[in-house]
Parts: sequence; structure tokens; C-alpha cells
Amino acid sequence: AREIGEWLLGLQEPISGRIRGGPELEWSSTEHNLSARFFLQLLGEETGDNRFTEAGLKVLEWIKQEGFNRKLNRFNRGQNDIMIATDTFSLAILSLGVEALEEMGIDPETLVRSVEETCRTRITFRNAFNRRITITGFDFCCPSSIGRKGTIAIEWTAQMITAFQELSRYYSGKGDREKAAYYSERAEFHLEELEKLVLIRWQVGKKQVAGLPYALDGGVDTGHGWFTPLETAISASGTNFAIFAKEGYNIFSK
Repeated sequence: AREIGEWLLGLQEPISGRIRGGPELEWSSTEHNLSARFFLQLLGEETGDNRFTEAGLKVLEWIKQEGFNRKLNRFNRGQNDIMIATDTFSLAILSLGVEALEEMGIDPETLVRSVEETCRTRITFRNAFNRRITITGFDFCCPSSIGRKGTIAIEWTAQMITAFQELSRYYSGKGDREKAAYYSERAEFHLEELEKLVLIRWQVGKKQVAGLPYALDGGVDTGHGWFTPLETAISASGTNFAIFAKEGYNIFSK
């Protein structure tokens, strides 16, 4: 963990505080800076090394000043990049926390409404059993912005579910039962939707396994530089994050 921390320190821009995308890269994504901020903060707490703590605070400042777009009232995809990336909404809630977002002057409920308006999609298709099914979930981006129809990203939909769960827990702790119930219902709804996409496979030795695909459709442009793999294949990331959502587990919890 210390070695990873040292590597991140080497990727940090001294003035802006952002973590670059790699040793030879100048771009920075909001998503990886959200993750890096949490890691550096926790590493500083665990090791007592203030260099990591201070680096985490610098990343947080970049997130406040550059990662969050106050004009559009949502997160940018990255440095000088106003493209919408669905996971910036969910991971901001999960990694920074609802209370911290409010202290930064960011309304988490406005974030949720924004991502639902731009990235939520409802699709009717025929499943492996040739049955007509309608499912609602979240795309990788705003599909109309890249000129394609919507698809459903399993990993990112599961992250939104966990974000709904975090909001429900937060408002429950505040005694706001109405909002707590609302976000709990949103989480349960999307969990049930994901269950419609479970793939069942027979492996060697006739052992039955199940999981979820990476996305509803294969070969689709995510809008972020890569295409989705086959929709008939079980995905590690899609399945893992669906399990986290089912268990109500926030990967950024201490």
C-alpha cells in the first residue's frame, strides 16, 4: 500500500493537486481522483505519514475546483472535460460521503436527479429464453450525446444502487424517514431490474454458476474510449458490483 501511495505521489501535479492518468499521461479523470483521494486519506491515517494525508487534501481541492462543474451543477469527466460519466455521480456519493458533499456546497439529491435525467435508460429486449423483457438501468454516459441508443452498464448501475443505499442511510440517520424510504425504494427497484439479467452457465463438471454481463449489449461504444464485451459472457466487474449492491456494501467504507 505504501508503494502504491508513493507511486501516486509521483503522479500528482504540484499546483492543481490532481493525480495524472499515468506516468506518461497529462489527462486526469474525476473517477480516479475520487478513488485516489480516499486511498491517500486512509493511507495517511493508517501509516501516520502526513505526506499521504496532505496529498489527499490536494486531490480533494482539485475535485472541488475542477472536478465539480458548478455551472452545470454536476461532475466533469475529468480535467477540462465536461463529458458526462455516470460513475462520477455515484462514486462521489460513495467516496466523499453525503455530508462532505453538502459541506462542499454540492447537493447530492441534485446529483441524483441529474444522472437520472441524463443517464437512466429503459430498454425492451428479448432475453436468452426469447422472452420480451423491459429493464431500467443506467448507461455509461448520456447516450444521445454520442449519437447512439441507450444501453445498461451493469457495474455502473450497481454503483448507483449503492449510492441510493448510502443516501437512504444518511437520511435515516437524520430522522428524515420520507427521504430514507424513497432512496431505499429506488435501490430495491434497480436491484430487481438487475436480477432480470442474471446469466446461468454450466461449467466443467456440471457445476452451475451465475453472474451478470458487463452491459446489456455487446460491441457498444461506452463513450469513454472502449467498447463493451459480449453480453452473453459473465463479467467479473458487473457481478462483483452487483454483489456489493445486494449486500449494501460501499467499497469506500472504512
